[in-house]
Amino acid sequence: MAVSNGLKPIESAATGFQKIVYPSSSNLNGNKLLYTYAEKTKLTTPYGNLFKSFNFPITNIETERFLIDYGATALSYLNVDKVVVVEIPKGEYGELIDGKTFQLTFPVTLNSVQTATTVYGTYFGYDGPLANTYIGGRNLNNQLSERNKNYFGFDPSSNNGNNTNVTFLYCNDVTNGRPKDKGDEITVLTATPISLFNGSSNPYTISTVTFSTNDFVKVTIIAQTNISDIVVEVDGFKINNQNQTWVKIEKGNILNVNPIVYQEGNTVAIKNISISITKKQSNDLSWNTWSATNKFPNNPEDESQKIFAAYDGVKLGGNFVSGSYDKPVGILFQDKGFAVITDSELVQGFRYSAGTSSGFNNIPSGSPYNSGIDFAKIYFTSSTLSNSQFESITTEFVQNIVCIASANEFVSTTNSTYDGAYSENASEKPVFITSIGLYNEAGDLIGIGKLSEPVKKLPNTIIPFNIRLVI
Repeated sequence: MAVSNGLKPIESAATGFQKIVYPSSSNLNGNKLLYTYAEKTKLTTPYGNLFKSFNFPITNIETERFLIDYGATALSYLNVDKVVVVEIPKGEYGELIDGKTFQLTFPVTLNSVQTATTVYGTYFGYDGPLANTYIGGRNLNNQLSERNKNYFGFDPSSNNGNNTNVTFLYCNDVTNGRPKDKGDEITVLTATPISLFNGSSNPYTISTVTFSTNDFVKVTIIAQTNISDIVVEVDGFKINNQNQTWVKIEKGNILNVNPIVYQEGNTVAIKNISISITKKQSNDLSWNTWSATNKFPNNPEDESQKIFAAYDGVKLGGNFVSGSYDKPVGILFQDKGFAVITDSELVQGFRYSAGTSSGFNNIPSGSPYNSGIDFAKIYFTSSTLSNSQFESITTEFVQNIVCIASANEFVSTTNSTYDGAYSENASEKPVFITSIGLYNEAGDLIGIGKLSEPVKKLPNTIIPFNIRLVI
């Protein structure tokens, strides 16, 4: 591959460009996190239009359509009139934020206590008919964002790595923020048949209780005297006081059953019996809470923790049960740098009076914010009240190219000072290579790289150049 007209074919090149994703950690606080209040129906402020920008339903028709499509899912919680928008400056992240790593410390008053709570990012998963496809089959196509086709972000496809540009946010501290749908225990019935087996019927029927397939049921019996022969039967399962372990319901999809209590054996008459029936949907107690050490993991293969948020609701009598899925408290727009807090407790309890003005609302920049709820771009000087941590993602497309200057190649120059640089009797007359140009087949210059320092080239030397083309 000799030099012709000053050009030489490259030695080798990788086929096409390789996509490389670079993560980097960010930790922001102070005036790098700006908070703005927006209300859908308040047209006197310039921020009501943010609802349209974030694709929240605005008109009655849009709201009706939204509830028809998403009223049976966790997205129904995002149909709100008031939000707090958290702005992350563009220069503080790359192309987008990895939503699963996003954490926001949010200043708020909850239950009359001034505090700060943590909002976490995660991703929705399917629980039900598609569980084998998306969970058991490990098709976890949500490296950075939600896997779900959803109302707010663009649809996942092979063109975008099966991700969307949004992530939903969750919080442990709001009411029903963690629905009791997995490891949490729910007391579904407490009965006190005071005169059981002393004038009342045997067996004794308790009120109807609804159970779902795969519910774990536990019965607790408390009485004044010996109760070794007292049995509670739940749809064929017999549970006595000596066996208060969890019993798994396995029959049917929804079970509306009438638990009964009766006497087996010769126990004497008993009074003042209290019976409590508790259920849960999983005996994996590691799913109980989210915290800094126990939250949705970045590695979804880690089954020791909860790996996704429940998107679909549970049906009861043909209707979806509100709260039977994880309740999002907001949404993160990963490529736009906006986190929108939608939960009413967090929005109403937001501690804007502890904020600092950045120059809006006719308050000098750096002064304490002393106006009303229509705050704009305020920040908090205390990092314990307001901070955010996340992984920032930058994508590069890279092609590696090898160019070799072999012996007797590239040893001449058009530099007019070259001939005068060496004496006629000099033992060697090297040239110094300062740049490399890349040309297409038509001879057009498509790229040029400058070397960090000139490279000495003699007729008898061979010098390889490894070129990394990044776009």
